[in-house]
Amino acid sequence: MTRRITTTICLLVIGALFFLSAPNPRRAFSQTDKPELILQNGHSERSDGLVFSPDSRYLATASTDSTIRIWDATTGNELRVLAGHTAAVRTVSFSADGKLLASGGADGKIKIWDVVTGRELADLAGHKGRINALAFSRDGKLLASGGIDQIIKLWDVAARTELRTLAGHSGWVTALVFNADGRQLISGSADKSIKLWAVPTGQTLQTITAHREAIANLALNPAGDLLASGGADSAARLWRLPQLNAEPTFSFNFPAGRIVALSFSADGQNVLAVSNERTAQRFNLATRTATQLSTEPDRLEKYEAATFSPDGQLLALCPGTRELEIHALNNFDNLVKLSSRSNPVRAVAFSDDGRWFATGNQDTSVTLWDAFAGRVIGNFAGNAGSINTVAFSPDNQTLASGSRGGLVRLLNVIAANEIRRWQAHDDGINALLFSVDGKQLITCSTDQTIKVWDATTGNPISTLKGHAREVNSIGLSADGKWLASGSADGIVKIWETANWRERRSLTAHTGAVFALAFNDDGKLLASGSADKTAKLWQTADWQLYKTFNDSASIQSLNFSADGKSLATGNLQSVICLWDVSAGSRLRSLSGASGSVNSLNFSEDGNRVISAHEDGSLRIWNATNGELMATAVSIRESADWLVVTPEGLFDGSPEAWPQILWRFGKTTFNVSPVEIFFNEFFYPDLLSDVLAGKQPKPKNEITRLDRRQPQMRLLVGDETAVSTKPSVSNQQTITVKIEVSEAATGSGAQDVRLFRNGALFKIWRGDVLKGQRSAVLQTQIPIIAGENRLMAYAFNRDNIKSLDANRFVTGAESLRRRGTAYILAVGVNRYSNPNYNLNFAVPDATIFSEELRARQTQLARFDKVEIITLFDAQATKQNIIQALRRLRGEANSTVMLPSLEKLQRAKPEDAVIVYFAGHGLAVEPRFYLIPHDLGYNGKRENLTQAGLARVLSNSISDKELVELFEAIDAGQLLLVIDACNSGQALESDEARRGPMNSKGLAQLAYEKGINVLTASQSYQAALENKELGHGYLTYALIESGLRKLEADARPRDGKILVREWLNYATDQVPRMQEAKNKNKVKGAERILKRPSAVRLTPKTSPEAQRPRAFYRREAETQPMVITQTTP
Repeated sequence: MTRRITTTICLLVIGALFFLSAPNPRRAFSQTDKPELILQNGHSERSDGLVFSPDSRYLATASTDSTIRIWDATTGNELRVLAGHTAAVRTVSFSADGKLLASGGADGKIKIWDVVTGRELADLAGHKGRINALAFSRDGKLLASGGIDQIIKLWDVAARTELRTLAGHSGWVTALVFNADGRQLISGSADKSIKLWAVPTGQTLQTITAHREAIANLALNPAGDLLASGGADSAARLWRLPQLNAEPTFSFNFPAGRIVALSFSADGQNVLAVSNERTAQRFNLATRTATQLSTEPDRLEKYEAATFSPDGQLLALCPGTRELEIHALNNFDNLVKLSSRSNPVRAVAFSDDGRWFATGNQDTSVTLWDAFAGRVIGNFAGNAGSINTVAFSPDNQTLASGSRGGLVRLLNVIAANEIRRWQAHDDGINALLFSVDGKQLITCSTDQTIKVWDATTGNPISTLKGHAREVNSIGLSADGKWLASGSADGIVKIWETANWRERRSLTAHTGAVFALAFNDDGKLLASGSADKTAKLWQTADWQLYKTFNDSASIQSLNFSADGKSLATGNLQSVICLWDVSAGSRLRSLSGASGSVNSLNFSEDGNRVISAHEDGSLRIWNATNGELMATAVSIRESADWLVVTPEGLFDGSPEAWPQILWRFGKTTFNVSPVEIFFNEFFYPDLLSDVLAGKQPKPKNEITRLDRRQPQMRLLVGDETAVSTKPSVSNQQTITVKIEVSEAATGSGAQDVRLFRNGALFKIWRGDVLKGQRSAVLQTQIPIIAGENRLMAYAFNRDNIKSLDANRFVTGAESLRRRGTAYILAVGVNRYSNPNYNLNFAVPDATIFSEELRARQTQLARFDKVEIITLFDAQATKQNIIQALRRLRGEANSTVMLPSLEKLQRAKPEDAVIVYFAGHGLAVEPRFYLIPHDLGYNGKRENLTQAGLARVLSNSISDKELVELFEAIDAGQLLLVIDACNSGQALESDEARRGPMNSKGLAQLAYEKGINVLTASQSYQAALENKELGHGYLTYALIESGLRKLEADARPRDGKILVREWLNYATDQVPRMQEAKNKNKVKGAERILKRPSAVRLTPKTSPEAQRPRAFYRREAETQPMVITQTTP
């Protein structure tokens, strides 16, 4: 039996909208000022070159991933990526006015960039080999460069031409600095010397041996009369100018290490230096004494690169990883981390049915995505080293991963738990795959072996030896007859799977083989190598058929399903599509950074899916080469993001700060993603893109007024904003919000006030009432400890203001233990027996009793109150009365005695509302059907008039919004076990976020309400006689809590509400699918290993699919459902 009322409503809407594009004087920016979305991926490899802008506000970093990135040194936001070098970038330098940035790379190229626009202005060639040092003259007219070719070149910046070459060093040129007037250049070298050059003539004026080892750094004081040098000999030395004496004016030494950064303070009175042995010092020139700025002896990583800000206040460090840090020198512990939280993707695999895909990540985790829902559903940590390879079993039920530590791990995709693990190799596993029948698992390793395992038991079957170096890749033919292996020895070996014997060695490559793939008909084998070629082999005789020449080492490749195209991905992040028959390049796809680690085609061949070292998963249009979407998972979490080039985005709220808007193509003109949330947030974006759709923004945002309202948040009698927390011993305080429009006509409306991330009050509509400013005032309860108050508003075009924040510390005397209120509503017996159900009341009973037992055991509340409304008591009036009492409203009508237990909810309280019964969706609304449904006829005879009576007697989602809005509980949970209940999150506005819209989903976002619905918008919520419950409640209580299966992500003996809801959304459809499979026996499955992946379901998913909503960033104190460990 289903919990629904069935009705069919057909609507035909025909309309036309015409408008004129006349200029609007109140708009803040033009059609040419279209914003672009920035995805902050961070560097995928370490940074070797760091430099602050002259005003110390920004930091430029040069990385071995071949890119330069510009960061906001205060916020840590990544503002711009500069890509163009074809090898590692080693050094960067700002011009004195901060408008230009020069970069030098291992490709021997020097590039000059416009810092504001990110445009490449010059590409200067002349050096042989890596560029180590760059310096602008103070007037910005000259640029000096030095490299491993031991020479220095001078360049005319405006003309972008070489002026002259300075030769004389016998070692790498490692440091450069111009004197104050730009007529002299000072250079440092690995030959231990410092040279003074005459810029106009190129003549060597002076040479001194300055250090016992290589010169690492040079710095000039603001007056230009004192030079500092730092060496690999742990020494920093000072030299008077304009002439260099043979002996330094003074020296000071570090205990050990190479000097990696050297600078003068802004007043020239101190020298700042840092060594790679984790020590920074300030040396006072007047007293000649050193002050320790930092020492981190216990830190494992050395400081491989560093730089001081020109104002002498900041130190930026790279500890030899992709992480970056900025420390305040007056308080070294105060730091900003400059790195994205995206997870470098080492491997990706799709299930054969297209429902799932998984990524193997650098942070040792495996991330599981639901391709149909377009979101991350699990992140599995606990592996030994980074995950180099992942694969699904042919039945799509098991996910295997292989790690750098040699560990194989099998995960049950359905139950989201581990099946088993074993140490398969002594060294890293580079690739693994299942046999065609799924009974065996094959692994290859850096230990030079290939191993075959029983996939059920993990027992070894065979070990294949023959390669002389590490085995990087394996491939299995579609019929399972042949296994190919590729090795760092440059050889491809062919093995017969019937007896696991070697049959052939293919030796055409001259470099390591990293990638292998058979086409679907098994007639061709492709191999990709460090020799920059991909080769095709005919499997009939194993003869070389074709060779494709690339520009860098090929790391991954794959065939399209029809075998007509081959995709290759190289070390420099470039993907090439090749015509297999013609042997020609079709097109190239680029835009990421770091190597392309995995490639797949969609089943129709129209899309290419690539995984990159920079942490991105990219979907490309294979026909025109355009990027369709980029997805990233966030390290050490289940958070994720998806963005399109047009600016659409989807993702978990905690990941939103990783994207920014840039305006006017200006590097520094950025805003948080919330500013255009209404226009660009697109739920289920990834699933639509994977299905081949091309979603576009619904509005032309260049016509919107982005002038944001101005906000100030004051507490008590304050007249000015204070940065210090206010302290109060009162349970309720006065809050004032000063609101003003940014400019005449921009407006301010719909002001929201939050406490600790949860909505407290909304002032709806225009709050200015024709004035330029207004003051809003209210009383708000606070709790003991920290109270984070925050307010924002919207302008007339629904552009959000910046947040206004205030912190209030509640006195310890305010501390109290709250009450957990559980309101359980279940309707088995309706006033019209034609609509009776079987298990709604048992479901409500078991839900409320189990939660009371769990919450009582946790002892986090002073008491746990259950209020039940079953059958005849579950009327519309009683349900609304119960919720109004939680709002603090007095009831004027007769009330059930049981409702007296409900009191006005306080911030320390929890409110849990559960409904089991019928639900009705009539576009755009959702309705809870109470006992007194208002219709007495048969179900099949329901007329429009009868439907109208049912709707008037029901509780709409709009009414639920009004009722829940004023419930001031610290924790809120709403569970609706009814048909069509997903519509409750769809009506008015399906999306949710910091935007100005209505609906239950939006309120849930703002108040931090955890919401679980039993089904999608127009879908049945089923009862099961064998289970004696509805599927949803059974999954929540019997398996989720009593069997503790919901404790999975992470498995820590504690079930948080989000774990619980996620478990139910995953488990319910699996329970129904398992039941349906038991009805189908003897069905044959074709054993085949496809090279392409199915990105759309074979049939539309019909299983009941619950929907969950929770807001992760509101979980400073997340709701704990149960805990089995102390």
